[in-house]
Amino acid sequence: MDISIIFKIAGVGLITAIVSQVLKKSDKDEIATLATLAGLIIVLFMIINLIMQLFDGLKEIYRLFYSVCPYLKSLYLRLLRLFALFRYAKYAAISLSL
Repeated sequence: MDISIIFKIAGVGLITAIVSQVLKKSDKDEIATLATLAGLIIVLFMIINLIMQLFDGLKEIYRLFYSVCPYLKSLYLRLLRLFALFRYAKYAAISLSL
């Protein structure tokens, strides 16, 4: 992970703010609200992707620990359930946005 994700989020926020202000000045408040909501959804998808990468890394770490120490099996299984929960939330968010 690098710092470019911060710049991407800031860029989406800046573009969303500019588009929203232009639409509000032209008396299109409903479309401005939709544009702001679209920007928020884009940023949320970016953040969910980062969280998924984090859980992939944690899953790999615990898989290595589990191979060394079998007592971590319950912790590893809990992590897998949490990972499945976030994956389901990501796909549910995608289906809601469509």
